[in-house]
Amino acid sequence: MKFDPTLCVTEIRTNRQNEGGTGFFYKKDDELYLITNRHVIVDEKENYKPNEIYLRVYRNHPIRLYDEKGNPIWFIHPKFEFDENKEPIPDVVAIPLKTTENWKNIRYFSSNELPPKKDFENLYIPSGESLDVVGYDYYTPGVKFHSVWLNTKYGESYQNKPQFLVKGKLYPGCSGSPVLSLSTHLKYSTNFLEPPVLLGIYGGPLRILSGVYIEESDLNIVWYS
Repeated sequence: MKFDPTLCVTEIRTNRQNEGGTGFFYKKDDELYLITNRHVIVDEKENYKPNEIYLRVYRNHPIRLYDEKGNPIWFIHPKFEFDENKEPIPDVVAIPLKTTENWKNIRYFSSNELPPKKDFENLYIPSGESLDVVGYDYYTPGVKFHSVWLNTKYGESYQNKPQFLVKGKLYPGCSGSPVLSLSTHLKYSTNFLEPPVLLGIYGGPLRILSGVYIEESDLNIVWYS
């Protein structure tokens, strides 16, 4: 691999006990961002909007989420949708990090790790391919590789949303983790892609209706990177 992807990942904590998730660093046009799920930093249903978050990699340096006028400094997709009865679509935010000495040695993903932007639907990944969700959970310390398996065809939208499904057991705290292919035989056109390849952002378990209850399954939502 080009580098160890665990170096790009951090645990995110808020001021609520047992709340938070995972984030990862991404650099574009010399600007550094923290990528995570939107539901990690805001919860409209419970009217919870923390002013700042804390990262494992730099505990004493809180990341502010709003400016002096109360406006969010983070970015969402221009086609973002939300209402109180639905999950955010897509459930992804990019939080800009000011270029300071604090972030000088941070390892990050970049466009070099993304799948081919042009016609990426033709990136062939066989059903059942092993992928890795690299993140934290509430039960065991440290960043881990959580093995999952591709469940839907990569490149196609699941339920008309920019997401695909993976199968495997994941835990609270993994929200916002990068979903990677570490395979050395991932092929696009005539070229093999060098791992790690950033395929998506883990969003949470797929909730299914079972009788009168909504249950969590071992199928998991991944937003396309």
